[in-house]
Amino acid sequence: MKALLYWLNYLRIELRRKRAKKKGRKLRLKIGNVNSFFRTLNNEGVNYAVLRWFEEVPLTLKLEKEFSNDVDILFAVADLKKLVQIASKHPGYVSFDCYSAEGKKGSAAHGYPYYPPILAYQILNSSELYKNTFYRPSAQAYCLSLIYHVIYHKGESSGIGFNQPLTNLPNTHRNYSETLIAAASKCGLKLPNQLSLVSLSEFLRTQNFDMAFDLKTRWPLQKEITRKLARIESKTFTHQKQLSDLVCFYIRQDASQNEAIMKTTLESLKQCFGPVDVIELNDIDRERILPSVRGGNWIEHEKNQLIPPTHLVIARTRNHSSQKCSPPISTIEIKRNVRQSIIEAFPHTQRPRVIHGSDTPEESHHHLFYGLGPNKYHSYCEELLKCSIQRR
Repeated sequence: MKALLYWLNYLRIELRRKRAKKKGRKLRLKIGNVNSFFRTLNNEGVNYAVLRWFEEVPLTLKLEKEFSNDVDILFAVADLKKLVQIASKHPGYVSFDCYSAEGKKGSAAHGYPYYPPILAYQILNSSELYKNTFYRPSAQAYCLSLIYHVIYHKGESSGIGFNQPLTNLPNTHRNYSETLIAAASKCGLKLPNQLSLVSLSEFLRTQNFDMAFDLKTRWPLQKEITRKLARIESKTFTHQKQLSDLVCFYIRQDASQNEAIMKTTLESLKQCFGPVDVIELNDIDRERILPSVRGGNWIEHEKNQLIPPTHLVIARTRNHSSQKCSPPISTIEIKRNVRQSIIEAFPHTQRPRVIHGSDTPEESHHHLFYGLGPNKYHSYCEELLKCSIQRR
């Protein structure tokens, strides 16, 4: 009988997951005997973390009956099968909203990772046992991830205004301002004097924990807010109007570690743009780029393997050399063509993503800004402008 119930629960969860996958949404589990559920996750070595409101998680059967909120957890997609199997043995009524670190379909937030994978793994890798029961983020990761949650998941419904205090506070049972201040105090972080979504976003950027610019322009939640934040950040890219013809690509390690694939990748780009600048990136560059550029998330799905950028390629579509693709094609098509050329040239090689590129002039300057660093970005652009004037 127990085996039959297990398989019925398993099939029910799998059906729910497939529905979520079609819609690009989170995986919602209904759990009972929560304490035992966590204990089994721990014993099975599942890589997870409860994201917030730890003190509210119901750990007794009595509290489970009274609990009306959701428990949000982050987990490594490699442990999805284990998570579903364990959940199947713990049916109940407590809602668990489950997000994979990689943003795999069926455990994502409206088609995107709940946290960018690079940041999600910072949360998971810092996790610590809470009251000897379940894993939670470290004090600092919790504070930063909560700020991220306030800005990009809650917006002004958190009670924190865009760039000034709200006059009409939303009806929320949580005081996010007080919670953030308390969380920052526990880990020694100094928040801005006036809390606003703008100041908190700027603060996250100083901590390398903000949403990447090229994700802000696509993020499906809090659209108005994220687009405004993207416009504010784009002012940092001071040369985008003067050099609107720049196109930037990051070559990933899955291309550069194979000399022949690297050569084919560069040749494909040169066929479109003519001469290009190829800049090799060092560890300091990568530390700056990884949390700041979406880059196909930089995580190889299923393997939980980091595939970092190793080279920055800079091309120009006019003034420097006319785009040789005829008719001119978008960078999205160029990326697709480069990947296809790799598949055709190396049919027995596991399909690498190879390349990540900017899709708009703003994104090009964003990629260049973080690829070179602020100081080098300005000097590089000034040098390009000098060369353009001299050619005239």
